[in-house]
Amino acid sequence: GLEGVLPIDKHLFTLLAQELMAAFEAEGKSSGKPRLLLSAAVAGGKSNIDAGYEIPQLGQVLDFFNVMTYDFYGSWGHVTGENSPLYPLPNNQDQTNLDFNVEYAMNYWKNKGAPAEKLNVGFPTYGHSFRLTSSNTGVLAPAGGPGPAGKYTRQAGFFAY
Repeated sequence: GLEGVLPIDKHLFTLLAQELMAAFEAEGKSSGKPRLLLSAAVAGGKSNIDAGYEIPQLGQVLDFFNVMTYDFYGSWGHVTGENSPLYPLPNNQDQTNLDFNVEYAMNYWKNKGAPAEKLNVGFPTYGHSFRLTSSNTGVLAPAGGPGPAGKYTRQAGFFAY
């Protein structure tokens, strides 16, 4: 599994969602008000999805899945990339390229059992910058850490839109 994630955590997250929904339903009945909505911000990367979620069970409980389809590339990696690419780069069969994009993430959630009508695409309102390690300035150029801090974010490698 992922570092710091125990196999039981996947099931415990489902139980948490089920218990929250039961509490929301009880509160709605006792107050006479509409039930609160239950949503979760969930991972967009395949390995995190597989390690973290019982998707069919969550699909029965959650009102929405807010899929974090961003941070696919950033200064933690060794190459530049778009923060939230819609599709894989053409003519690149690298598995990371094929998996780290909005289209793949949303289809993966749907194909694993999340109801399509409950899936929301997450959009980043920031961009990443990189410190280049060569004269190559394109997507997938070699990188060695974050670029300078943004004026408003004041955090290396992050710029606000």
